[in-house]
Amino acid sequence: MNSDEMFRKATPIRNQDLAGLAHSAVADALLAQISATDTTNTADVTAPAFRRTAWNVRRLLMAGVATALLAGGIVVGSSVLGMPDEVYAGEAVTIDRDGNDYVFYFTKGDPDPEALRKAFSTVGLDITVTLVPISPRDPFPYHEMVRTKDVKGSVAYQAAECAERIEGCLGSMRVSADLSGGAELRLGRPARPGERYEVPVDATLPGEVLAGVPIEGKTVAEAVRIVGDRRLKVGYTLDWPASGAGDSPKDVDFEERVAASRIDAGWRVTQAETLNDGVITLHVRPGPGVTRPPGS
Repeated sequence: MNSDEMFRKATPIRNQDLAGLAHSAVADALLAQISATDTTNTADVTAPAFRRTAWNVRRLLMAGVATALLAGGIVVGSSVLGMPDEVYAGEAVTIDRDGNDYVFYFTKGDPDPEALRKAFSTVGLDITVTLVPISPRDPFPYHEMVRTKDVKGSVAYQAAECAERIEGCLGSMRVSADLSGGAELRLGRPARPGERYEVPVDATLPGEVLAGVPIEGKTVAEAVRIVGDRRLKVGYTLDWPASGAGDSPKDVDFEERVAASRIDAGWRVTQAETLNDGVITLHVRPGPGVTRPPGS
């Protein structure tokens, strides 16, 4: 009996045979991986018999493994499929274990700090949480890990995988699983009326002090007039072209709290920011031929 005859005579394993045996997100993913392969691929029509047999062997073996695991009630680890393991799920945060990292997905804009501390504690991390005021209109959620000299381990910030992983995700953070020592996580919360923001926000956003005002591209003199008409003060940040290795032409380095005496009235404004404190910070692009002073 050749291999084609052997597999034709084998008892087929159908998708419906796998249903109802056990349930988990990982098991579902494994089943989906098995059944997603297109058996009508045109390459199979003209491929030699040994290629068709190899595909049949792979699918039969995968189905057999799935059947054994599901029927036995065995929980399949996500790592089998190259997926992170969800190790905690709560109202404000979901935590995945991804290799040697933990990934936090924040899903509540004004969470309970103690509830978050307990969530981190469940995975062995000593992290306290402090909420700081940010603009309710800020489209970029704020989070920062404040580290002391006793804290060891790496921290990174990301957002790309956030919405794909958790519906309603506001932001994500990746930390090393070997993070040790006490650390403080600072998360943004909507500021109360009149409260100063912890981080600046675009002053032209709806609801902010320059809402709807077209200020980008105006000269410094024009922008100062606009700000003054609203009885607001002006501060300056210079946007210098970045010169580091790997920087693109669009990258900039910010020189903050620049004295007005160094600003040319004819330079162009790139953005206006506010901390909700009565001061508008104008981001200004220096004119052609202007170089950044050493040490600035």
